[in-house]
Amino acid sequence: MKNFASIMLITILILAGIADSDADDIDLFLAQIPPDALMILDLSGSMKWTAAGSTMYVSGTSCTIDGPFYPKSGEAHTFACSNLSQTGGPIYGDSSCTGPFYKTSGTGHDTNCSRLAIARDPSLIYWTIPMMVWLQSLTKPAWG
Repeated sequence: MKNFASIMLITILILAGIADSDADDIDLFLAQIPPDALMILDLSGSMKWTAAGSTMYVSGTSCTIDGPFYPKSGEAHTFACSNLSQTGGPIYGDSSCTGPFYKTSGTGHDTNCSRLAIARDPSLIYWTIPMMVWLQSLTKPAWG
């Protein structure tokens, strides 16, 4: 009898709560609550790489050159340089930061295209985000 009374009490409380729960999506838009924001700045070592990541391609067979380093393999640059250094790696490119990249700044490649520099400079985001999406599409398998 005690269990039956407990179950009835719980059932009545649940049904009473359902009857009073009446909400519309409009309530979300009319709420006078200030928005919250969470901003995260990634300062890990990978932020020193370009949007292309830690693997780039060069002409020849040496990764110790100043450049050019290309974000993807092509006819004249097929040698992969993997795990490029996070300090002193190829981060300098033209103002669009689409490659090729060099380890030192010079004529025609004087823009710091590291991920951290892009995050700090909104003018670089216009060119770099589409490139990052394109590069990620190259690494996805065809089936998904």
